[in-house]
Amino acid sequence: MLKRIVLWSVGAVVLAGILVMARAGFFAGVRVEEKEAGPFTLVYARGKGAYKNAGDVMDAVYEKLILEKIEADTAFGYYCDNPRKVAPANLRWIAGFIVDNEKQAAAAKKYFRVERFSKTPALVAEFPLRGKLSIIAGIMKVYPAINHHARKRELPTGPVMEIYDSKAKKIIYIMSLDPEYDPVKSLYDEKSPRPPKKQSVRRTK
Repeated sequence: MLKRIVLWSVGAVVLAGILVMARAGFFAGVRVEEKEAGPFTLVYARGKGAYKNAGDVMDAVYEKLILEKIEADTAFGYYCDNPRKVAPANLRWIAGFIVDNEKQAAAAKKYFRVERFSKTPALVAEFPLRGKLSIIAGIMKVYPAINHHARKRELPTGPVMEIYDSKAKKIIYIMSLDPEYDPVKSLYDEKSPRPPKKQSVRRTK
């Protein structure tokens, strides 16, 4: 009798685990498409170090946007480096939210950087968003699918933006295929300072 109870208990735990994983998307299929992505207006802060810290930055951006009465439903993280090739302490990323219009962008500039992500040809994949576990499932499922598609089509690989759409309940993965686009230079690096104006020299007689 005791053995049967133990087996039932173990079976229930295993079944519950399978259901949780299924809901998070661990068994979902992944479709990678080649299509245009963007444009987006990004409100964000830069980060360096483990990618898991991006969530704290998103929370900080969200709090300020809410103070400005800006609707914030679509968070994002743009992960510039391959964690298999770059040490965790040196990983570069930005994180924040996508806003809808110039008025919102102007209000957000008081606190954070605001940049435009232009329309670009890209590899795009979608994945269900049903809690934080879905983000882990997406890392395990989507990145291999994107890299496999790129290798099969002989396309370049690069940094990936993850968009977390809380209304649509999905994560959108975007990897630009524009060979001239450099997200590190465009979004992460400091803006180059403007050259000083030349001083006029008054000739003396």
